[in-house]
Amino acid sequence: MPSIRYLAARIRRMDTARMRTVARELAAKAGKPAPLLFLDMIYCGFRYGAGYMDYRLFEFYNRTAAQRATYLTRGKSNALCLRFNDRERAALVEDKLEFCKRFRAFLGRDWLDAEAASDAELAAFTRKHPVFFAKTRNDCCGTGVRRVEAGEQAPQALRRALLQAGFALWEEPIVQHPAMAALCPLCVNTYRVVTLLEGDMVHILKVFLRMGNGGHVDNLNAGGFAAPVDAVTGRITLPAADKEGVCYTVHPATGAEILGFQAPLWQECLAMVRRAALVEPQVRYLGWDVAITAETPMLVEANTMPGNDITQMPAHTPGGVGMLPLFEKFL
Repeated sequence: MPSIRYLAARIRRMDTARMRTVARELAAKAGKPAPLLFLDMIYCGFRYGAGYMDYRLFEFYNRTAAQRATYLTRGKSNALCLRFNDRERAALVEDKLEFCKRFRAFLGRDWLDAEAASDAELAAFTRKHPVFFAKTRNDCCGTGVRRVEAGEQAPQALRRALLQAGFALWEEPIVQHPAMAALCPLCVNTYRVVTLLEGDMVHILKVFLRMGNGGHVDNLNAGGFAAPVDAVTGRITLPAADKEGVCYTVHPATGAEILGFQAPLWQECLAMVRRAALVEPQVRYLGWDVAITAETPMLVEANTMPGNDITQMPAHTPGGVGMLPLFEKFL
């Protein structure tokens, strides 16, 4: 049993001010007093490893103890990632530049290590791609990406400016499949394919299609939304939802039908992900971001912490059952 000193230290590390704010925000929706919700958040933190954002997003205030136990909370997710992924190899996968080097066979586009490239390589890249995307090596959640128009700038001056800002990776823009662009043309809409490697067997645990909603990224934390995809057929099976719980059967900006949408080149996408999952066998649990072009699927990046939020939103968890049961046979 944890000591009183340990419990007190855990409580001190909690963002109690933010927890109280969330409790007040949820009181009317939950039909329960805010102080009671606040105490329940503390309990869920210790009992289920759930942070206050888990509590809010997964609607723990309406879940039974049995339902709560099925959710892959932030604490449990972190533990699984540490269990399945070697820390040093995972860091290489998360590094976007190292990722490009290790998974170059699955990228399907030009990219450049701006720091290591020669002046001639810089000039050739900007000449071929006068508009490109520059990325930092380790940012996430849709940050650390900049659209760059080279224009008349000297490649060397452009390199200095971008490297000073941390943008070491330059990439050719992805032109997505027309069917994908019809959903939201302002950004590349990607599939999040969550895999777990067992020996040489690649298990597809969950698949979601992430869509932008007016912005230039499709990330759920940047205003986008996501819909679950049947891993066998590639068809969207339930309405999309954002992190505020708003559901969509059609895209609010384009009017495109979301429910029933069929992913193009779906079998090719699955085959590619299964091959890619074997490249780093010490990193077994990954969330792959996959773009689909008119010709082929291509990897955008991989996430060694695949995201416990996108896979368990209330609209996509019938019966209030989370993702943890999917791992039972592997634990």
